[in-house]
Amino acid sequence: MVERLRPRRAKLPKLPTPRQLVYWTSRWRRLSRALRRAHPVCQRCDQDLTYDVHHVRTIEEAPHLAYDPSNLMCLCRACHAEVHGGHTGSISEGGRG
Repeated sequence: MVERLRPRRAKLPKLPTPRQLVYWTSRWRRLSRALRRAHPVCQRCDQDLTYDVHHVRTIEEAPHLAYDPSNLMCLCRACHAEVHGGHTGSISEGGRG
């Protein structure tokens, strides 16, 4: 019996998501650090320290607003998770992995 050979599939690298293209930049790290310094307390609950910078309109929805401070909020982790329904994804909004 002759064995059938299957062609190999090329392993293509995954393209970065729009979120990754923003969060991996030094521009984002500088901006998020500056915003967290300017707003050290959560802008939602006014009680906890700020850890994440949240996009009011998502990067996928409005990529032109990704670096616009008027589209960003400094939130504590609890508020950020609540805004996102309990999960914030693999890359945190504060620029930390």
